[in-house]
Formats: sequence, structure tokens, C-alpha cells
Amino acid sequence: MEEENTDMENPQEGTEVAQEKDAAQQKLFKEDLSALPMSDDEDQSDSLLNSKTLEFLFDLELLMSVELARKEMRLQDIVNLDEGSIVEFDKLAGESVDILVNNKKIAEGEVVVIDDRFGVRIVDLVNPTDRIKDLTQLAS
Repeated sequence: MEEENTDMENPQEGTEVAQEKDAAQQKLFKEDLSALPMSDDEDQSDSLLNSKTLEFLFDLELLMSVELARKEMRLQDIVNLDEGSIVEFDKLAGESVDILVNNKKIAEGEVVVIDDRFGVRIVDLVNPTDRIKDLTQLAS
């Protein structure tokens, strides 16, 4: 007895349904974010973060990354990299690293070691209102 898997029979149809669902979710997200008042006032930023409009977003999982440094290199130099090659960056040891969420900078921090694992101590946060504004720009 063979089970039918309708998702695998027509992968293009499944992709179209997923795209329609994503578009509908993005439309709702834009509508909710456009309803948020934007102000540089700190009291206002606290109310934005506690807003019922954002409440449904709090369960979303986002990619957080820490950027040590960036460097532009010629393709030839990249192709010539071998095991043991060292790439030198302009950033000084001990200098703050950027903390990114979905490739948007939200903070700066310093690298720490906790039980043989790396971590980061936040030393400077981007203003919460600016973080919310970045969300609205991503949605538009």
C-alpha cells in the first residue's frame, strides 16, 4: 500500500502556495507596522516594544550573528587561500564587534569566553526606536 504525498507530486504548486502565504503574512506585517507611531521620544520607544501590535511577532526566531571584521580581497587572493593561510583584518584585538539580527546591526559588544564557548557582552545598543524603524524599512 503506497501513501500519496500530494506535496511532492507537484512541487511548483507547493511553492506557489508558500509564496502566496508569505505575501499574505508580509501584507499583514506591513499593515501592523504602519499603524505604529514613530517618534524619537524614549517613552514612545518603550510603548512600541510593549505594543499589542508587536505581540504576535515575539515568538519569531531570527538569526543573530556577530561580525568580527570585514575585508575586501581580490578573487585571486581568495582562490590562493590554503589550509593554514592567515587573513589579517584591520580591526584591533579587543575592539568591539557588531551584533546583527537578520543582517541589521542592533548592538556592539565585546567577545567573552564562558566555559570554553564564545559569547558576547553587549556594551552599546542601537536605540529601540531606530530598531523598530529598521523593521518598517525591511517590510516596505
